[in-house]
Amino acid sequence: LADVATGYVLVSGGVGAAPVWSNSPTIAGNLTVSGSITPSSTAGIVGTQVGDNASAGSIGEVLTATTASNSVALVSGTAANIMTGLALSKGDWDCTPVANFTPTATTSLTSLKYGLSATSATLGAQDTYVNDTRPAWVPGVAAALTYRAVDQRFNISTATTIYLVANATFSVSTLRGGGTISCRRMR
Repeated sequence: LADVATGYVLVSGGVGAAPVWSNSPTIAGNLTVSGSITPSSTAGIVGTQVGDNASAGSIGEVLTATTASNSVALVSGTAANIMTGLALSKGDWDCTPVANFTPTATTSLTSLKYGLSATSATLGAQDTYVNDTRPAWVPGVAAALTYRAVDQRFNISTATTIYLVANATFSVSTLRGGGTISCRRMR
């Protein structure tokens, strides 16, 4: 075979045929690599430029679920799912939660705890949820209060449902909750 510069791969040619080499081959179908893939530090791996979405099971896949901000009636001091759950397939996921609370004009709040959990109606371990505790305050509006919760990684080997959980302490009137979970498959 002829000498070929580094970076070229054999793309065709068989017994009795002249080999064809390329430094930018096109691969149709699946490619299995058993070693590391090391892209150029300056060229990298090209991302989409057409506004499409990653396929299910692919790196970059996004799953999102939302429950309206006044969907779930909360009981003071009791943990509850304010987003009913998002089913994740096995993989490595980064998840971003947004919690919404809708008080009445007279609801007095002293504590809002909210975050993601793989256990229904149970807040996770320390630093996996927000604990906003303060002297009693009355927002004075019957509109949704929106809070970004702690991003979390879920590295799971079996399908798992994650929940947006809240535990609020309040008095005088009522409080309702809802929210959104958005997860991106990282690997």
